[in-house]
Amino acid sequence: MGKARSAAVAALAGSLIIAGGTPAHADGEPLAVVSTGLTEGQLIGSQTLLHPVLTGTDITQVQVIANGLVQHTYTSVPVALLLQFSYLATWPDQIGVTIRIADAAGETAEATTTVHLDAVVPTAAFSPVSGSTVHGTSMTVTPTSVSDDVARIDLIDASNTVLASATEAPWSLTRGLAAGAAEKISLLLRVYDNAGNKTTYQLFYSVDNHGPKITVGWPYGTITGVVPGGSMFNPYVSAQDTAGVDHIEWWSEGALVNTGTSLVYDFGKSSRTVAFEVRAWDRLGNESIAPVTVRVDTTGPAITSVTPAPGAFVRGTYYHSTVMASDPSGIGWMTLNGSGIDTASNSVVSVGKDGTRVWTWVVYDSFGNPSTLKRTVTVDNTKPSLKVTSAPKNGAKVKGTVKVKASASDHNGINRVELLINGKVVAKDTTSGYSFSINTTKYGKKFKVQLRAYDKAGNSYTTSTRTWHR
Repeated sequence: MGKARSAAVAALAGSLIIAGGTPAHADGEPLAVVSTGLTEGQLIGSQTLLHPVLTGTDITQVQVIANGLVQHTYTSVPVALLLQFSYLATWPDQIGVTIRIADAAGETAEATTTVHLDAVVPTAAFSPVSGSTVHGTSMTVTPTSVSDDVARIDLIDASNTVLASATEAPWSLTRGLAAGAAEKISLLLRVYDNAGNKTTYQLFYSVDNHGPKITVGWPYGTITGVVPGGSMFNPYVSAQDTAGVDHIEWWSEGALVNTGTSLVYDFGKSSRTVAFEVRAWDRLGNESIAPVTVRVDTTGPAITSVTPAPGAFVRGTYYHSTVMASDPSGIGWMTLNGSGIDTASNSVVSVGKDGTRVWTWVVYDSFGNPSTLKRTVTVDNTKPSLKVTSAPKNGAKVKGTVKVKASASDHNGINRVELLINGKVVAKDTTSGYSFSINTTKYGKKFKVQLRAYDKAGNSYTTSTRTWHR
């Protein structure tokens, strides 16, 4: 038989199954069991398919008898007939299986076939063991310690689809794996012996077809992706993988430039962009690639605006000067005329005496790269001169349209002259030889007239008030 039944097993269970619908039988013929569905000397297991051939009319009972004991009695012949029997571990290897039938008139018929009984299920072990991690385009399950009477082993997926079968050693069974997958799979390994006995094993595997997870980091206080010129430990990476990380490499322009988690690299003294690849492998050989772009910053910030504007006039005791700048590494600090200020980009400047002044801004990025911008301004705190050259005198009586003329001067130039009536600006003139026409009928019986001159720095001078009557 190729197997020994275990004496420790007190009782075993098995079944005889009639498959393919109702057992073949013919009405109008004598009641008979033409065939039990077994052949003399056949090897059967705990589950065996039978195809008995029956004849007779109105079969009302079917009995299965094994080793002289009635195992089951059916009162009809159903479409799917399951003939079950149980047996003791002490039964001999050779037993008789009898099919006995009876009809409504009480007539009986039977047939017996002597068979060999093998009730010991097959066993096997498997490699890789359940719970292992597998990778690649496919995995192969190799049964080991296989019972010597195994006839077939099937590899079955979770949907009960047979993926592979083997009928002889080395019993290797292969299934495909998805590229880049990270998943759990469940498989069934079903082992059949020559008697039809089977054992089903459920195996679980983790599929790891992806490389380590790469995270790029930058030293504290460093703008992401920006470095100064020269060599430094920057950036760095961390890599994680369930199978463990084997090694990490840094590549640039097709060449290996460093290994390990930190990059040591001479970035040179010119501003440019350098492209790297971080390549990491896990212990299964899976690779991951992460691009890293590094911007080398060796130049000062870009100064986008400064107040005052070039050639501006300023006045007063102090002036608020502002600067706007940007830099990939961020703005570090600034100076104005050699004095440090914070990064609020706003500094109060002492104006000083009238004349030309040069204000110098120096803006540094966080790496200490400077940019310089100079502003030349003109300090003017002197009021312009203004004189009325033609106009009715104070207290004069006027009517109709009255002409007023004036002259104004300033060493930096006149911006405008304004006409004020009763304290409100009613007209402006920006051309030398300043003159105004006043329609006196628009105002009351008495009104006040003044002129005001502004220079280009914003200084002003206002004439004394003249009161006119109508």
